[in-house]
Amino acid sequence: MKACGAKRFLRGWVALLLFSFVLIPLSEAQSAADEQTQKAWATLIAWGEGVTSAEGVFRQIERRSDGRRRELEGVFAFVKPLRFRWTIERPFVQVTVSDGTTLTVWDPELRQATVQPLDPAALRSGPLAFFLAPETLPERFTLERFTQAGGVLRWSLRARTDDAVVRRVEVTIADERLRALTIEDALGQTSELLFTRFERTMPQPEAFQLTLPPDAVVLRTPQGAAAAAETPR
Repeated sequence: MKACGAKRFLRGWVALLLFSFVLIPLSEAQSAADEQTQKAWATLIAWGEGVTSAEGVFRQIERRSDGRRRELEGVFAFVKPLRFRWTIERPFVQVTVSDGTTLTVWDPELRQATVQPLDPAALRSGPLAFFLAPETLPERFTLERFTQAGGVLRWSLRARTDDAVVRRVEVTIADERLRALTIEDALGQTSELLFTRFERTMPQPEAFQLTLPPDAVVLRTPQGAAAAAETPR
């Protein structure tokens, strides 16, 4: 079996208002900042809740704390609440599929599949919470920064606790489409997802089915899934 050295990892903000505190009392400035923060959160949550299904194409740039870097390309599809398919096509092939109850990761090069029960609670507390449960984000993150210019909206979120698996999240939406999602983990590693296509379409039911070849080695584990595509390679 080939070595599996490299591993995939996927693993408030305060609105900066240019007020002069000489002219505006501190209490008024704080009140205005709080209102802007609430509006920014509301915009992000409403967008996330409004996307019930989607398909698209992504490019993923991984940067590790030791300076190493690699790029992945692939396609995805999901339907809320818990069905999704995440396929890496280059530089290797790996398919991660959830039918809503079971998570399967298939590596055709190794002819090996990992199958485990899907843990909705773990998924909603991980990076996929942005898609699956956007209303929970303010519970786990503070909003550090929000900018809006020319139809491009950007949010920078920071974890409320020091022991969080996901330390920072940055979201970019342009023309009502998700353009980029950057995740930084507790080790300082980042995964930047650039969505070259993001369409709010309804995937076919077959997208969430995975038929394994007869010679596949199937490893089954009772552990829940911590993330959609968090599988060694």
